[in-house]
Amino acid sequence: MTTTEPPMPAEVGIEASMRTSMVEQARVEHILAGPRGPHIGAFFDFDGTVVAGYSASAFLNAYLRRLAADPAHLRRAAGTIGVSQVVRLMSTTSRAETRDRDMRALYELCLAVLAGREEEELGRLGEQVMAAKLAARLHCQVWRIIQAHQRMGHTIVLVSSATRYQMAALARELGIEHMLCTEMELDGAAFTGRLAGPLMRGPRKATATAAFAADRAIDLTRSYGYADTHDDLDFLRAVGEPCVINPTGAMAQAAAGARWPILPLGRRPPRPETLVRSLLAWGSLAPTLLAAAGLGLPAGSGGLTAGLELSLASRAFLRAAGVRLRIEGGQHLRTQRPAVFISNHQSPLDATLVTQLPISGFTIVVKDELRRIPGLSRVTNLLYVERTSPQAAQQLLDEALGRLGGGTSVVIFPEGSRSLTPTPGPFRKGAFFIARKAGVPVIPIIIHNSGQLMGRSRKTVTSGEVRITVAPPIDVSTWKIRQFDDRIAEVRDLYLSTLAGWG
Repeated sequence: MTTTEPPMPAEVGIEASMRTSMVEQARVEHILAGPRGPHIGAFFDFDGTVVAGYSASAFLNAYLRRLAADPAHLRRAAGTIGVSQVVRLMSTTSRAETRDRDMRALYELCLAVLAGREEEELGRLGEQVMAAKLAARLHCQVWRIIQAHQRMGHTIVLVSSATRYQMAALARELGIEHMLCTEMELDGAAFTGRLAGPLMRGPRKATATAAFAADRAIDLTRSYGYADTHDDLDFLRAVGEPCVINPTGAMAQAAAGARWPILPLGRRPPRPETLVRSLLAWGSLAPTLLAAAGLGLPAGSGGLTAGLELSLASRAFLRAAGVRLRIEGGQHLRTQRPAVFISNHQSPLDATLVTQLPISGFTIVVKDELRRIPGLSRVTNLLYVERTSPQAAQQLLDEALGRLGGGTSVVIFPEGSRSLTPTPGPFRKGAFFIARKAGVPVIPIIIHNSGQLMGRSRKTVTSGEVRITVAPPIDVSTWKIRQFDDRIAEVRDLYLSTLAGWG
């Protein structure tokens, strides 16, 4: 059963979105129908393929901001670069297709700034940039393809002109062990300001891929390759299963001529439009909450209007932002009530989206800091949890059991915090323990792509459609305490398989 709620103006071409989804699903099914084992490789370009845009710009911007706290080093670095190099850098990072000399100029600038700095410092910065920027740029469609390759036991490799410091943190988050990349020269633990070898670019990527495959007995004729730019033609020709991701210009023509599969990812709306919509969305939140509270029942009258207030405010927010919902399995929301509803959590949008599901009589467990949102404290039906309090778990248990005993369902995000990528974090036991104690089922709500529209740390919202799958209720009444870890892992696997497209 699939429904679309609420009806909102579509700002992203629905036909294009559906076409992308069909091509992506066909690709996943093709991988799952193919050979298994580590002798099959899956080689991915990084910038523009795994993540949108160039990781170098985000990395360098973050590093330059850090250097502002070290004026002496900043002056030394500034003395080695000129205005023309900075202009070339900005031009390079804004183009889909880059020339080799422009890429070399980019690395010369980066290396000049980094000379003499410790490798450990750059590793820490890579973790921070990944969490703050790159994770939000991850292409969810490519994430699902990576998941399919992992399910088949393939050897997955990132092959990129980027350095390992740009890729390593996200590679670990994605469970990717191998990287073929541009290496930076070290003198002990410090950077010398020189490359340790050639740029991993153009024909060099194809050569490195072939050498890696030979060392590990990988059959390239049956292996997969993914890239986005014309510079990667030799790289894609090195594998038997090439696929072009969101190509432009010369690469789109070459892919069509070679009859290679193409996965279009679509284009984000222009940034000014996103900013305007986001301002309107945030601006609608407090007035709608306060207006709904003024029309509702007094506090303590059963919590009915609390859900109404939050639902109306969320609806206004999503309408202004141009966010639409597509719900699959909506019948499971009404089969057994009350219930403990659980949801994965990657975006600030998630709680807002849940309020738009046809669930009457429910409360949501939210972090205590949300009390600061104007008007939200009037929503008496929410359960606030203070995560730093040692008594918080018991207090949440008591309050949740009280609500369930009164016929009110409870919505919980079992990860406890937003995940960096579509891969759900570990699920905590609390939601399942509450359901078992109350004798009610657990109903999984699986949000597919909210992180694409609003990253975990962003304040702006991109218009588009969010897909939500509701799975059948899970009876936890017979779970033994000693079984909780295994059973909860099975539920998390349900999320992973559904999000990855094979569930």
